[in-house]
Amino acid sequence: MAINIWDVVTFYGDKTSDLTMSDVYSDIGNFTTPDLPKGRYDFSMSFTTIFDRNNFKEFFRFSTDGGATWNEFAAQTSSKIDAKAYTYNFTKENYSGVTHMIVQARKETGAGNMIVLFSDSAIKRVGR
Repeated sequence: MAINIWDVVTFYGDKTSDLTMSDVYSDIGNFTTPDLPKGRYDFSMSFTTIFDRNNFKEFFRFSTDGGATWNEFAAQTSSKIDAKAYTYNFTKENYSGVTHMIVQARKETGAGNMIVLFSDSAIKRVGR
């Protein structure tokens, strides 16, 4: 049986740029899919940041259920003004349903200026 590639590949996502972060989490990606058919899906997020101070933390978190549960991680700034690129990807097998994906960022309390230069978050169907 031949598979029509357009029946298999589906893409949903959000892009943002030039967002100044505070010490309270703010969305850098937020979208909701329609009811996804059962299949294999790649979830991905990438962002580039700059920070004007050394030795402070940048915090990131994401949710695939509209904020009911979160996965959080942090990164220590090592040099100021250098752009830093982050990426995180994972695959879910036999996944289906409406998905509300949120990606958020914040800076450490009392830190300098953190800017998200670019953020890209996506869900892509890659198989049945």
